[in-house]
Amino acid sequence: MLSVTSLSGFGSGSVAANVSSLEFGSSATAATPGSSTTYTLDIGTAAADRYVLIGTGVQVNGTGAASVKIHVPDVSTDSSGTACSVVLEATVNSESNSSFWLSDSLITSGTSAEVVIVYDSSGAYRAGAASWAVYNINTTVSDTDTSTANPFSGTVTIPADGIAFAYLISGAGANSFDWTGGAAVTERFDDNPEAACQVSGADHATAGSIEFNAQGSPAPGASRVMAVVAFGPPS
Repeated sequence: MLSVTSLSGFGSGSVAANVSSLEFGSSATAATPGSSTTYTLDIGTAAADRYVLIGTGVQVNGTGAASVKIHVPDVSTDSSGTACSVVLEATVNSESNSSFWLSDSLITSGTSAEVVIVYDSSGAYRAGAASWAVYNINTTVSDTDTSTANPFSGTVTIPADGIAFAYLISGAGANSFDWTGGAAVTERFDDNPEAACQVSGADHATAGSIEFNAQGSPAPGASRVMAVVAFGPPS
């Protein structure tokens, strides 16, 4: 059974030109994250209109990530970190979870961060996280989709001058994914928290309906789920 939670963000970034843009940061994995894990991730080029988007996946007997906080070590004022809010969360069979989290406020300084993810269950295992810098966005997500299909297939409509992202986690089976779509999507990472688990992600920055397809090789296991989100520029 697939359950989905979609929540809105808050406010909007500053507007230099009314075009959203993205910069992939990095990805990381944890074989046995337990109740929480700190990932060290790049967060892109510092800018006055930068938010940070975190994609994450976990296999756990629960509903996945309970909170995400971004701490930028090289910024002296960032003593407690920047909280994030979930923009899309998808869970299959109460086991595999993929979600996207957006920083609650602009992160205007720093190029790397410690991203602390707290899981709903202390029994979390096989997890991953990835980061993107997102610039000049309306923080209310414009479209979402999820997929548990084989191959994965999630479709969103990207607004004019907007951007979109996909993050997946899969159980035993595939050890790599090939990403395709109605237009070329950009694959960013293919990682293995363990041999029996895979995470992968992609993005796209052309307006219109875009289908994120991810074909595993060999075929992915049954405990698989992908989350897809799109954002546009401020109104």
